Amino acid sequence: MPVVVWLTGDEYSNTLTATDQANLQTYLDSGGKLFISGKRIGHDIDSTSFYRDYLHAYHYPYYYNYHTLNGVPGDPIGDGLTIGISGGDGANNQYLPDIIQPKLFDENVSEVFQYASSRYGALKADTGTYRTVYFSFGFEAINNEADRNTVMSMVMRWLEPELITTCDALQDMNTNLAGNYYLGTDIDCSGTTGWNGGAGFVPVGTSSNAFIGTFDGRGHKITGLFINRPSTDYVGLFGYTGTGSEIKNVGVEDVDVTGDCFVGGSVGTNYGTITKSYSTGSVSGGWGYVGGLIGENLGTIINSYSAGSVSGGEYNGGGLAGFNGGTITNSYSTDSVTGSLDVSGLVGWNWDGTITNSYSTGSVNGDCEVGGLVGYNRNGAVTHSYWDIETSGQTQSDGGEGKTTAEMKQEATFVGWDFDSIWDIIEEVSYPFLRRKGNYWNYNGFPLTTVQKGTVCGDVYISAGDHSGFGSSPYLSNFCLPAGVVKFARLYVGVQAESATWLDTVLNDEYQGIVALAKNGCLVPDGTNVYGSGNGVWLVAYNCTHKVNMATTNTAVAITGGEVYSIVLIVAYDDLDGAGHVTQYWINEGNMNLNSVTPLNSITTYFNGIAENTGARAKLSMVYLEGNQSEHDYLYFNRIEAYHRPNQLGDDGDEYWGDDDVAEGRDNSRFDISSFDVSNLIKPQDNFVSFWRVH
Repeated sequence: MPVVVWLTGDEYSNTLTATDQANLQTYLDSGGKLFISGKRIGHDIDSTSFYRDYLHAYHYPYYYNYHTLNGVPGDPIGDGLTIGISGGDGANNQYLPDIIQPKLFDENVSEVFQYASSRYGALKADTGTYRTVYFSFGFEAINNEADRNTVMSMVMRWLEPELITTCDALQDMNTNLAGNYYLGTDIDCSGTTGWNGGAGFVPVGTSSNAFIGTFDGRGHKITGLFINRPSTDYVGLFGYTGTGSEIKNVGVEDVDVTGDCFVGGSVGTNYGTITKSYSTGSVSGGWGYVGGLIGENLGTIINSYSAGSVSGGEYNGGGLAGFNGGTITNSYSTDSVTGSLDVSGLVGWNWDGTITNSYSTGSVNGDCEVGGLVGYNRNGAVTHSYWDIETSGQTQSDGGEGKTTAEMKQEATFVGWDFDSIWDIIEEVSYPFLRRKGNYWNYNGFPLTTVQKGTVCGDVYISAGDHSGFGSSPYLSNFCLPAGVVKFARLYVGVQAESATWLDTVLNDEYQGIVALAKNGCLVPDGTNVYGSGNGVWLVAYNCTHKVNMATTNTAVAITGGEVYSIVLIVAYDDLDGAGHVTQYWINEGNMNLNSVTPLNSITTYFNGIAENTGARAKLSMVYLEGNQSEHDYLYFNRIEAYHRPNQLGDDGDEYWGDDDVAEGRDNSRFDISSFDVSNLIKPQDNFVSFWRVH
């Protein structure tokens, strides 16, 4: 997708006509990238939805004749730059340029250049669909050619990130440490166990040549990363991230990372910004500065967490960070931590650092300067942060407040925390967990992003076509399955019906019959379950336990008078990996094209809802596999517990529901889907579903 560069210079009016704005909106909605500059864009169109919702800006209604801009520290475009917009060989046309602010409560936008405190001259926005860079001054006025070239290069680099889809491509980031990267899919790095003679992955960036670019996981994860370098410093996915670097929206799961000093699951030493990221697995160090997420933090960590185990070596072991001389905000760790000196559940040594609105729950064991939250605090500030005195085994900490497990599961404990937009909690059931913005859906249920897919613990295999709403007829999907004994298999087809819709499905050359759907009713062939969510959104489920192939399972779906929005095959195996797993769950995120699979205990997922005052109906559906007896499991929607048996169409009798849990185990395993009417609970924004296993 090419970048559009739009320069309006010193125009006072008609900087962007209504037609211009409409065309740019269409372009951006299709995944476009826009760089736009001009000194009167805000003055001219600040009241339009394009300005507020696509440039993500507010216009400051006062004018000052600023002519010097400083890059915002840590920003991948502006960091370290100072530019003038008068004199030199520039256009000299910038009398009283606009002053702008980022749109309030918009997490997609951030500042690039500023004239003075809270008075900005440039913003950038990344929604996941499109990217924009907006200068409220004329780019042509930058007062020397070298600066213009530098700024344009930095803008283009940020607008056009490099796609990464393989572990080899991750490793190749070492060839361009100033690059701008994003993940296009989940990446399996388990093969790194055989790399470099058993030493595994080579960390990206070193102390002498740091990573200074940007890395956006876009909600994807990297699994199975292996690094075995016990004599090496600065070890992690990233070894050393410099000032101005940015890592966000990425998880590294099931890591096995070993180094000597400055060792973390994600980053060894960080001088940049880490946002909405997490790590799970095992992290070990020899000398010290070892953390589950970051070994040594001298930058910023926001809305992030770690879970697993940390062996801190001789000095400074922490669940989230071994050492903190920077800022940690709205983050937590459940890591178990062992070490010798300066050992704790969150930060081993906090020297001049700040820790705000954070917590830890993991067990902590060490010899000296051992604490529940902070091992040793020197001139640092720890505010509104807590640790669990029961699970940690520690009643002391050099900062923070110790609470019982029961207190840690009550919102009232966490003074000053934002439980509306950053955190959430299930009272008396869960510790606080970070909200995450889900992918966006429109009213009729058509997905706007692609599906997540993968194998879960060997027992349940979920595979799906890579669709985002289609009406072609027929549509083919091929699913490759692992070998094993199939216990249950279901094919799910999601349909948006019109006044009259007919669905024909063929599975491995066997015709499954026609399903007649409408907005208010359906005609279903024998052996097919149809689940309705109202407003013509249907989920058609086919029992295909005895019809799937171990090599390739082929499906063909034909649709008349409607649209198919997903084709998903879910297969349950009889102990595929020999690990003895019995039960796994899958929760829909609003529709079939987004899904989350639980680990062995819990999952929470977010999605946006519908327009207000539409009178729409909504149902929450959960695909599940039941297993061991006496497993008591709970499902919540917007903090309301789902107590009752769901009201659904096509009930085939496979579901078992207790009085207060959604999947109490019976003698025989069951695999099916169940639905709850949540019409009166759904909100336009930030709906969430939580599943908790308590047993």
